[in-house]
Amino acid sequence: MSTPVTYKGNCDNQVQAEGGKTVADTITRQVVIKGKRTTMEALQNGVYAKGSTYEIDWVILSTDMRLLPGAMAKLTLNIVSKGTTTDTYPDALDTTWEINWVSIEKPLTSNPKLVSQGSGATQTCIDLVSAWRDSPQQRKRNYQVPLNTLTREADPMVDADWEDLPADSEALKVCQKLAAGIEGYLAFSPVISKKSTYSSMPNTGNCAMIETPTVNIADYVYLKNSDQAVQQQDKTWLRTETWQGADSWDTDLYETPAV
Repeated sequence: MSTPVTYKGNCDNQVQAEGGKTVADTITRQVVIKGKRTTMEALQNGVYAKGSTYEIDWVILSTDMRLLPGAMAKLTLNIVSKGTTTDTYPDALDTTWEINWVSIEKPLTSNPKLVSQGSGATQTCIDLVSAWRDSPQQRKRNYQVPLNTLTREADPMVDADWEDLPADSEALKVCQKLAAGIEGYLAFSPVISKKSTYSSMPNTGNCAMIETPTVNIADYVYLKNSDQAVQQQDKTWLRTETWQGADSWDTDLYETPAV
């Protein structure tokens, strides 16, 4: 039969003059509490369990209990600041940004070095390239297109039905590259990623919306294309948001968030 424990003196829970505070990307503290072993065990598995709130503004990341003589124990709480309401996203414990550049294949006719953009000449070039693509092989190899004054379908066997693409024209340059197997060119645009840590599940959304992230590359229009929240082992939440930059986004297809 075990002997009942007899406590003498003040055995109430007491915060010790130990622990400390660390300031880095996040603010962390260590709080040490001394008291009866049974009480410390109950606290560790109860109100001070990992992921619980400590004194409103802190979240418990982990705990460590050390046994002491006389059925006493020390419980160390490793806690992290929840952040303040002045954060871009309230309750964000930590935020990091990342910028990547991705390649996008575009048609040759949209390359401003090859084809003048934003004029009637652009559409003329596109029309000539399309006509060349649809022409029979014996005409394509000579970079010929149907005569634009024809009122009937061009006859592949009649030379008078065909005309050469103008020398040094943008349309001829595009067709020559297509004939060489070059179907497009690579353009590059920024992808902005924001990773934020939260003490509780954050709100997510606004995907497929045109909006500008706080950190960005100038002269691009951004579309939010991802928003993911994942709970971590320490019960905090990691939210990852991404925005794709482009010269423009079709406002007939995508909206801006409601204010």
